[in-house]
Amino acid sequence: MGEMFERAQERRGEDMKFSTEEADRFKKAFEDPEFRKMFADYMDEIQDPSYREETEQYISQLETEDKVPQGKQLI
Repeated sequence: MGEMFERAQERRGEDMKFSTEEADRFKKAFEDPEFRKMFADYMDEIQDPSYREETEQYISQLETEDKVPQGKQLI
């Protein structure tokens, strides 16, 4: 898993920078089988088109109701 993280870091864009400490924390997290399972479940969930539609609707609702925290941008 550590190798995969390092390769991903090499391919990442300039807009995503990790400190050495953050990178170490990610590597350590991916060594934990429970974390890997939770992360895989999360990835499956966000790739589900119905989840994406629901999330986009929720974000639109927050923006419409002006409930986005000040200084934050929803992506």
